[in-house]
Amino acid sequence: MRFAIRESSPHRHVAAAYLVAGLVALTLASASLGAQDPTLPVPPVTDTTQREVGTVRQGDVLTVVVYNDAGRSGTYVINSSGVASMPGIGRLRVAGLTPVQVDKAIHDALLTVYQVPSFSVTIQIRVSVSGEVRNPNIYSVEPGTTLLQILTVAGGGTENADLKHARVLRGGRAYEVDMESALAGSQAGSILLFSNDAVIVGKKRGLTRENVGFILSGLSAVFTIINFALALK
Repeated sequence: MRFAIRESSPHRHVAAAYLVAGLVALTLASASLGAQDPTLPVPPVTDTTQREVGTVRQGDVLTVVVYNDAGRSGTYVINSSGVASMPGIGRLRVAGLTPVQVDKAIHDALLTVYQVPSFSVTIQIRVSVSGEVRNPNIYSVEPGTTLLQILTVAGGGTENADLKHARVLRGGRAYEVDMESALAGSQAGSILLFSNDAVIVGKKRGLTRENVGFILSGLSAVFTIINFALALK
């Protein structure tokens, strides 16, 4: 009995090779996209467009100037107990107070020394900015600093930044904010930051320049192998 052996057409080899290349490309793309962190579902910001600036917390800094009294003037850090110790003024528990309440607390303390206290208080709160920004860091800023201002301080987003789906972490909750529209002048840019807020800018999802470069380099390697295999036929 004879078995007929049919020689495969070279066109079939080429078609099969290109089909394999396409499947490899899709696999590479899926792997590249899968490596990105998923975006967390978060509620929209509804409580930060008011003119409330939050309260001071541990680690925030008070700069007190008592006019004509250098001994009572200085810069003081709110310690882990929420207290600012000021020479000639005393230990004031200020963590949890608003800037207006801090001002009143210092005024009342100075009433024991001056009939009409003359002083000024400057407060700096801490806000962290991380992720796809040019200068991630923990920044000391004044109460009332806006989301747009802190983005500017951090140098703006990188070319891979997903500004449209940035997040603000506050009090154990995450709020999604559209910082892309903030740059275009929307109300999102005027959202006020509180002490200990964390602003996180994630990476774009989908085909970024990095992903495309990775896929193309993979395709180049695949086609090199295919051409080599065809040359041996």
